[in-house]
Amino acid sequence: MIDLKEVTKTYRTKTGSITALDNISLSVKSGEIMGIIGTSGAGKSTLIRCVNLLERPSKGHVKVDGQSLCDLSPSALRTSRRHIGMIFQHFNLLSLRTVFDNIAFPLELTGMSKDDIHQKVTSLLDLVGLENRGQHYPSELSGGQKQRVAIARALAGDPKVLLCDEATSALDPQTSLSILNLLEQIRDQLGITILLITHDMQVIKHICDRVAILEHGKIIEENTVAEFFTAAKTDIAKEFIASSIRQDLPKELAQRLQTESTDKNAPVIRLWFHDESTSQPIIAGTCQRFHVDINILQANLEYIHHRPVGIMIIKIEGEDDNINNAIKHLKALEIKTEQLGYITHHVI
Repeated sequence: MIDLKEVTKTYRTKTGSITALDNISLSVKSGEIMGIIGTSGAGKSTLIRCVNLLERPSKGHVKVDGQSLCDLSPSALRTSRRHIGMIFQHFNLLSLRTVFDNIAFPLELTGMSKDDIHQKVTSLLDLVGLENRGQHYPSELSGGQKQRVAIARALAGDPKVLLCDEATSALDPQTSLSILNLLEQIRDQLGITILLITHDMQVIKHICDRVAILEHGKIIEENTVAEFFTAAKTDIAKEFIASSIRQDLPKELAQRLQTESTDKNAPVIRLWFHDESTSQPIIAGTCQRFHVDINILQANLEYIHHRPVGIMIIKIEGEDDNINNAIKHLKALEIKTEQLGYITHHVI
């Protein structure tokens, strides 16, 4: 549905040029929710604005629903943009128009009849849960309600693609969650493809099917969300994950962690469990089968895109061969293992 091919965006300044996007290639499938995450200044907003050509790429090609936007005339591009909805961090509502009239505004520009506009806006108000707020003004709404109005307005033109520019970053956590649930409902109900940018891993974790990390204008990692959380490759990806999931040793144990194995210490291993394995008695079974003692140092259960993922840090004690066989067994169960080091037996 969305295809970026070798997209570069360079800005000219008095002191030279700045490359905001550097040879970006990215595809988003129809009906998919794709997240772009990165730190401030990574190029996220520039990227999403290139998708509807609010920023025209210096090089490369942009296709939406098979149509090459860079090749369109100005009038054809305006027509094409009607099928690309966009919502922003600060809502961008018209303060002197009611909620109803804010949603109706893009329909008025197309020349739609008043009866059709009334029917369309009424259905959108119902979709976003604001059926009783049509005659209110933006100043009378909460932040979450304002964003719901902005979403309804973006859907007025029956878009095939919805672009979200930090759509929840101005909201409190509970309200953000309700907006994310609404976006997922819209995707499921209307089949819309959603591309969102964020700096918040909670957003990625909750609704995205896939994620790409943008750093210094380049995509440095891309994967499904489940694989991203369990098999991150880059340091920045691991930092983002660590910020959203508790997966480290308590400080007093981390200080005692050693890098070398001795007769007086035991291996410390981080385990990642997926789906059905999160509800199985794997630790108890491993202890019994391989005659090892497993001490749980830290454990956490997260839901990533509605799938359970368990993160556990354990210490394994026993004979060397039994420990090695136990670790092989865990790997055979497709549980990701990561050895963190060694801790002396008397610590726990």
